[in-house]
Parts: sequence; structure tokens; C-alpha cells
Amino acid sequence: MQVQGRSGGETILLVEADDALRTAYAQLLEQEGYRVLQATDGFGALILVSTHRGPLDLLLTDFLLPRMSGFELFRKFSKLRPAAQAVFMSAAVDHARRVIGREPGAPRLLPKPFETRALLEAVRETLDRRTDSAA
Repeated sequence: MQVQGRSGGETILLVEADDALRTAYAQLLEQEGYRVLQATDGFGALILVSTHRGPLDLLLTDFLLPRMSGFELFRKFSKLRPAAQAVFMSAAVDHARRVIGREPGAPRLLPKPFETRALLEAVRETLDRRTDSAA
């Protein structure tokens, strides 16, 4: 199920504590041609960010993570990879909006649960926004 426009090729760092969801999201994204690195929490994600030598185009993270919030991860990730974009996923939408809304250039928020197409569209539109603003 490819989303209109450019598709795939970029590298996504997927951070989701739930094993079943993380696996399903990763498979979906890989089927669309994305390269997916996976972490279960913010600390694991930061290790991947610091050791991965290739590009990281997008942080796709749950807002509520164990040991470090998705927002804290986003701030640290942005310092290490300033050109990368981010998309938050969250079932705690109101809380996430209050926190994210204060941030300049706030990442997109994808409310959970969501349909497959919504995830693919959020990823593609966010990546294209980065590409368009760089042109």
C-alpha cells in the first residue's frame, strides 16, 4: 500500500516499547522501502543514534516511553541529528499536545490507535516537508 509521492529509501529510527506494535510498524515501513532501526526505549535509541554511521532521516517514537519520555528523546536526538524530522505516536493525545505545542517547529503527532495508511502518510509527509524545505 504505497502512499502517493516519493516512497521509501530513507532511514527511520522507530522507538516503541510494545514488541508487537514495534514489529508491526517496522514490517510495514520496510515493505514501503524504508530502512528501519528499532529501539524499545529512549536510551537504546540514543545508543543507535550515536553508533549508526549512515543517515537517520526520521525519528518515529511513542510519546510515552519507559525510562525517558519520547519528548526528551526528541530533544536529545535533535541535537545529534539536527537535519532529521520527527513524528510522535501517542494514545495520551491531550498530554502530548500540551507538551509538544510549546516547542518551536513541533513534530507531528499521530494519535493512537491509527490506521496503517495514517502512519504511512505521516511518515511520508514529514519526510517530504524536510526535503521540500531543503530545496
